[in-house]
This record gives sequence, structure tokens and C-alpha cells, in this order.
Amino acid sequence: MGTDTQSDVKKKRAWSVGELLIIGVCLAILVAIAAWAVVWLRQLWVAAKAVQADVAQLETIAGGELAQIDVEGTADLIRTTRADLDRLAAIGQPLLELAPYLGWVPVYGSDIRAAPALLQVGTALAAAG
Repeated sequence: MGTDTQSDVKKKRAWSVGELLIIGVCLAILVAIAAWAVVWLRQLWVAAKAVQADVAQLETIAGGELAQIDVEGTADLIRTTRADLDRLAAIGQPLLELAPYLGWVPVYGSDIRAAPALLQVGTALAAAG
């Protein structure tokens, strides 16, 4: 029993060059996809923050005295808001296509489901000036 221990133990099989190459290619693809996702999410974040800043400025203007409103400055801000909304819609298009199916998400589901319509309304309002 103690003399034939090698037959009881399975021998480790070495990785072939082809297997290592396949694993390496798969890992490289995964790293490339992760890097692309990080860049895309950053662009989406920057676009969303730009829209948020525009809306905050518009709310400040709307809360002030009517006689003190700079019409030309406000018109420029509305044009900027429309451009930022268009940019957000272009960058977030893949998520906007999935949004109607994400109504099940706890707490935010109804907001996520309504995101495409809300973005269209915001763009239409900014276009109307």
C-alpha cells in the first residue's frame, strides 16, 4: 500500500502553449472591455454633472426677481443646457434603451423607467427656449 503512492496521486498536467494563449487573449479582452467601460462611465458622469449644473443655474435664475434676469445670458444658458442634454442622451443611449426594463429596481425603478421620456421632455423644453 505505501510503496505504490504515485499511482494513487494524480499527476498535474502542464498547460499547453495553446491553452495559455487562449487564456491570455481572454484576459486581454476582459481588460479592454473594463477599460472601455470606465471611460464610458466617466463620460456619462461628466455629461450628467454638466446638466445638473445647468439646471441649478436655471433654478437660481427662476427664483430671482424678474426685472433682474439677464435675457441674453439666460438664452445662452438654455442653449448650453440643450447641448449638454443632447450629449447626455448620445452617451447614455445604451442605458436609455434598457431603462424601460429596469422598473423593478427598488426605490429608483420608476425614475429609471421614466428616464428616456424625462430626457426627451428636458430636451424639448430647452429647444423651445
